[in-house]
Amino acid sequence: MFFGHRTRILMCVGLFCSISFLHTEESSAVPAARQLTIAELIDVALKNHPSTQKAWWHAQRAAAAVGVAKSGYYPHIDAKADVSHGRENEFINGPDRTFTEYSANLDLNMMLFDGGKTRTAVESTKQSLQAASWRSDWAIQTVMMGVFEAAYQWLYAQEVNESTLLSLQEAEKMFEAASQLNLAGLKPISDVYTSRARLSNMKMEMSSQKASFCTCGAMLARKVGLPPTTQLTVEPVSMPEETAPEALDQLLDRAKAHNADLQGKQSEYAAALLDVEKEEKSSWPLLSFTGQTGLRRYTSHAATRSSKERGGNPLQKSGTYSAGLSLEVPLFSGFEAMYKRQEALAAANVSQAELFELQLEVCSDIAAASFALESAREKLPEAKISLDESVKAYEAAFERYGAGKGEMVELYEAQQQVATAREQYCKVKMELLTQIVKLAYLSGGPLK
Repeated sequence: MFFGHRTRILMCVGLFCSISFLHTEESSAVPAARQLTIAELIDVALKNHPSTQKAWWHAQRAAAAVGVAKSGYYPHIDAKADVSHGRENEFINGPDRTFTEYSANLDLNMMLFDGGKTRTAVESTKQSLQAASWRSDWAIQTVMMGVFEAAYQWLYAQEVNESTLLSLQEAEKMFEAASQLNLAGLKPISDVYTSRARLSNMKMEMSSQKASFCTCGAMLARKVGLPPTTQLTVEPVSMPEETAPEALDQLLDRAKAHNADLQGKQSEYAAALLDVEKEEKSSWPLLSFTGQTGLRRYTSHAATRSSKERGGNPLQKSGTYSAGLSLEVPLFSGFEAMYKRQEALAAANVSQAELFELQLEVCSDIAAASFALESAREKLPEAKISLDESVKAYEAAFERYGAGKGEMVELYEAQQQVATAREQYCKVKMELLTQIVKLAYLSGGPLK
């Protein structure tokens, strides 16, 4: 199963988030009473995890910001209507007059030249949109990586739980054998005490492993965006085929070109540089085309004590229009422009430092994951040999002890050794699977 193609991932998360937003109850449903593959768990996580929805809306906000910046290229048209009624008092002998005035205007303003400030603002928001797109990709990959890690941890806890159960059964056999041999007078009572203490220790270990297994189940449910009480069962995975490991230089080069987190930070730095350019162009003159058209209606009449004596004036109507050019040259704004340029430059320098810091962090994490993967590959066959030989040693020690020829110390140590070997083998397998996915996650490769 491959999730390497960036565009497909973004399209999928959009679909998944839309489905989740509109149909929360349907999307949160998981197949019950059967084991789920990791692919099915990832499908549930992409539908339910809030990180995917948050990334989707961040991208939508960045896309809207591009549209806001582009609005500077279009004319701005405003309509305005006024109505007023009042009285004019003429002193000393003139009559009072009342009037009513109606007006409606349509104003147009269109930017013709601003020194490239609008163009730079549009390019800056496009870079921010690109950064949001990479962040969405990274959020999806992070959710997928979390599911992989939680699923492998759940499988590891399950195997350790089963291994602890085997060790508990072996401890019970040790206790029964010691008790029977003590009754037969072949072994001292100290062997019974020792085996009984070992049995109690294994019971306590079993209880701890059960709690750890339940905790891993709750964490897995959380990683797929479900309540922690959701019961999930993961289908076992097979160990990957042995392949030649990639060189560290190749992994680092791929990360520089495909790591979504790095690409998003680079786009943010590019947007910050464009913001500096935009503030530098704020001192350029602004040339605009302006136009206005409108209608005016005015009526008035003299106001006397007797309504019969009221004399009205003819109705006045007029239409107006105007067109022109407006030139604005910023001269002084209280040092606001200077401080805005300094603020934008400081933000760009911060973004550059964060980019370098992230590059170092990613390179360090890739190196650590590469070394850990190489170590896990080397340890896996040795861990299998250690487990097989420990089982043989325990069986031989138990056989000798049952025949009355061995000592409890020898059997006790053999049983401890096989229990440790089982847990170590499970741990190495989990480390190998986790480091493979983690290396792909950090270097920008396909998660599979």
